Amino acid sequence: MIILSADTVTGEYHLDTRARGMQDASLNPKHDVAGGWGPRHHPNDPWRMIKRRIFSTNSRDINDWPMLREMLVPDDVENGLDDEFYGLVRFRMGDLHVAFVDIFHRTHNTKDLYLLYSRDGYNWSWVSRGQPFINRSAEGGWDCYMLE
Repeated sequence: MIILSADTVTGEYHLDTRARGMQDASLNPKHDVAGGWGPRHHPNDPWRMIKRRIFSTNSRDINDWPMLREMLVPDDVENGLDDEFYGLVRFRMGDLHVAFVDIFHRTHNTKDLYLLYSRDGYNWSWVSRGQPFINRSAEGGWDCYMLE
């Protein structure tokens, strides 16, 4: 998921995405290989962090982009071992940057939408951390698995 947005206040473009290959299995032959759907997660090991996370960059020239930098990373305690950050959509509200982040719950194959805010567009605070901004419907509803 690659999301491009324009900041009309600063004249900059923001690119928020997941890094290419971040869920690829390690190529190091010393690392174990997992069978099944998706590679293994290794808590507290940033070299083998396979969870989806948000990378970002910004530019005034839409054709010239600096290197992506890691911006939002799921915390194994706050978010649990199962949760991954799927995508981020940002916009301005006065002096604040506001964003919606999709959190994918891998085991249940569901996705919830959370609200964040920031003064600089890179250091984000959660609104009611742990509580989705909009709740999914009960089982059988058209949005019982994912909100986007």
